[in-house]
Amino acid sequence: MEAQEKTRKSNFELLRIVAMLMVVANHYADTAASGCYRANDFLLNRIVNSLYVPLGGGQTGVAIFFMLSGYFLVHGAAKKQKAFQLVITTVCYAWLSFIVFAAAKASGYYSFPGVHLRDVLATLVIPISSGNFWFITTYLLLYFISPLLNDFLKGLEKKRFVLFLLFCYAFWYILALAYRGTFGYYNLQRAVFFYAWGAYLRLYPSPGKRGGMRRLLPPLAGSVLCWLLSAAASYFRYLPDGSDAGGMRELLLLGVQGGVLTPLWALTLFLFFQRLPAFSSPPINKIASATFGIYLLHTCTGVSSLFYNRFPGIFRQYRSRLYPLHSVLAIAGFYAACCVFELLRQKIVRNFQKNKPQTGKTIA
Repeated sequence: MEAQEKTRKSNFELLRIVAMLMVVANHYADTAASGCYRANDFLLNRIVNSLYVPLGGGQTGVAIFFMLSGYFLVHGAAKKQKAFQLVITTVCYAWLSFIVFAAAKASGYYSFPGVHLRDVLATLVIPISSGNFWFITTYLLLYFISPLLNDFLKGLEKKRFVLFLLFCYAFWYILALAYRGTFGYYNLQRAVFFYAWGAYLRLYPSPGKRGGMRRLLPPLAGSVLCWLLSAAASYFRYLPDGSDAGGMRELLLLGVQGGVLTPLWALTLFLFFQRLPAFSSPPINKIASATFGIYLLHTCTGVSSLFYNRFPGIFRQYRSRLYPLHSVLAIAGFYAACCVFELLRQKIVRNFQKNKPQTGKTIA
């Protein structure tokens, strides 16, 4: 385990942290966008929130996670132990979600408007296949089929690989994005597309020396540009009274945002961190190891509903002139709290496994 830890590249681990932070920030700001926008908003608050909320659901961050999977798994192998650990982690947070939900409801502290008990029970009983943790359901399906997918991708020459990516983009990503309400496998299709893109970057790396400043500037500039354009699309999606723009205007903005800016932003961010000089930082690797748990913790019904709608007072914060500061502190604080909680959970699980009696055969 120690030898494996030494080989982990912290530039990619740092990318995991950034991608997870993007998802948390998006979910935080999405709450304000769905319940706070009014005609008399402070302009700065609307601009700041638009910077947080590009692409509902943190699609760019999720795309990066799938690209990372393709990048590392294409020369690796799906491992039963890792899949088992992912399932155990998901089960832990499914139970936590139910406990927090039941306690808050019973005490009258929070009523969870719009949340149905059947969904909470489904997450408790079948956390992997219920779809309520949609990313986990999709990721494990992708993980299980990755050996077959890797054999197919590695058998493609470069030109055919590019054609395959274009096909996936046009028919598995764009069309599914436009009709995701009726495409039942939209999330898996999106995952396969970005997984294949990550695998392509591993199998056919760009030539030249890595780490040079000249090679860092283009992806960095492209990433910032995609972020600003996506933020502008988020801003103009809403009318002055806070309602959705609707019609062709909203359709066009969402199409450009999801169909063009999301993959470009994910690609430029990925390339920037890929081209950073390789280094190893145990603290960064440790924090990155918690990203899976952070995702589950901040999306499970009991914790996420209380945080986004209760504890930080997002609606009240958004009405304040100090919202830019409040939002940064709230997002960073929630991310840090989730990280600490997940690292503690990992430690408890490791201690339990260490102290668990061995039942296998002994060898004399």
